[in-house]
Amino acid sequence: MIRSVTSAGVGFLAAVALAGAPSWAAEYRLDQSGGTRIILTDNVEQAPDDEKESAVIGRVDMTTQFTATGRRLDFRLNSSLGLETRNGSSDITVDQRVNANGTLALVPHHLFVDAAASTNRVLVDVQAVPSQDRASSDEDTETVNIFEISPYARYVFAEDIEAVARVRHREVLTTEGTDLSVKSREREMQQSLLVDTRRQFGRLSFEGLLDRRTTERIEDEDDDRDDGADFETVSGSVTARYALDRWTAAIGQVGYDWIDLDGADDDLGGVFWSAGLQFSSARGTLLLTYGHRYNDQEFGASANYAITPRLQVQGSLSRTLETSLGRYSRIQAERRGQAEDNIAALNQHRTGDSDDVALTYEGDLGISAAYRRNTFGLSGSFLNREYVSGDSASQTETSVSAAANWNRALNRRLQSSLSIQASHSEGSDVADALTVSGRGELTYAITKNGSVYGGLSHRRRFSDDPDNEYTENTVFFGGRISF
Repeated sequence: MIRSVTSAGVGFLAAVALAGAPSWAAEYRLDQSGGTRIILTDNVEQAPDDEKESAVIGRVDMTTQFTATGRRLDFRLNSSLGLETRNGSSDITVDQRVNANGTLALVPHHLFVDAAASTNRVLVDVQAVPSQDRASSDEDTETVNIFEISPYARYVFAEDIEAVARVRHREVLTTEGTDLSVKSREREMQQSLLVDTRRQFGRLSFEGLLDRRTTERIEDEDDDRDDGADFETVSGSVTARYALDRWTAAIGQVGYDWIDLDGADDDLGGVFWSAGLQFSSARGTLLLTYGHRYNDQEFGASANYAITPRLQVQGSLSRTLETSLGRYSRIQAERRGQAEDNIAALNQHRTGDSDDVALTYEGDLGISAAYRRNTFGLSGSFLNREYVSGDSASQTETSVSAAANWNRALNRRLQSSLSIQASHSEGSDVADALTVSGRGELTYAITKNGSVYGGLSHRRRFSDDPDNEYTENTVFFGGRISF
């Protein structure tokens, strides 16, 4: 199936439009790299062993990073575009990740506009595992396009009390086919008011938040669903933070949720609360909380801590009420401008097969270490989605993933890389499946900006459904250049 390059350029065109806004004086930087790769696989469709088909895949990649930074403008574009052909066919598969975002200060220190646009090929099958070497199959993916604009006003009064009022409009469209036909469309509107006392009262600080969010699923371009929003939440909360000492703070929150959810059997609104401790030092932070929300107990955590200068830990645990597309767009917003890492690769690029609202528990933990010429990484993630509305109500999906990698500089020009990954998934309407994979690569630096590489990988899936099992072996080689 051919994927049109047009969808890959949507984010870039939006980025150019934003960059064309008055920027006054700004510093610009452009970094680009390109590469080509040949992949030999004995199971191109990842079919059962008795239905294997081998193939030769040719792939070309182009990566662009552009930034513009000035007194009033902060803009970033990260673009990765891959083009693939199979067995010399003229059909081209497009595998893209294009993300652009920027902030424009209309009135310095007071009035701003955030804008973002992106187009990405995203995994939708809960059992699908991303490949480092080639594009995932069309059956496992869809193109997700996100357009967002968010003006906000900020004001500091009474010396140290800050107020931020924000309005956000977000459109999320999934497309498929060469004609870019819209598979699904979701519109989200949000209005919020945040007041933070910061250090106005010494050790004790307060944060008040009023937030209204509506999510509307639009089934047809000609039908704007005038019958109202499919999902609406209005919440208000007050969070208190008290510094026990220089490194430890006690945190408590109380609030109320009003939730209007089409097709939900239970009322998930009502009073919510949480309490916890935050530990901070020059090495990082750790936050642990416990509370009650959405008619159930709730645990939360976040960590970003350097145990030693060479050993770092990061992780999080959270529970949200949102659609699968809403979750994906939220993660995209949280990670804007950040580089890809092991944790994100395990759980970020998955939207889910259903557009219904779900209570989602997700957690991740990653450890990275550097010792002499070696770099090690361990990471794991957990995702549990319980649908609470629509045809999928009461259905569940659960996936657990773990990965390990080891990079070693063998000499000044030669580097080795080994990685293994395991992913287990189960759900109400899918068979249990375990997918394991291993990959090895050698890279040789010809020049400062150019290198060649080669390697092999193995992947195997075990499943309760024999038709879902497969084994794949690949050999790959290619080259990269940056400029």
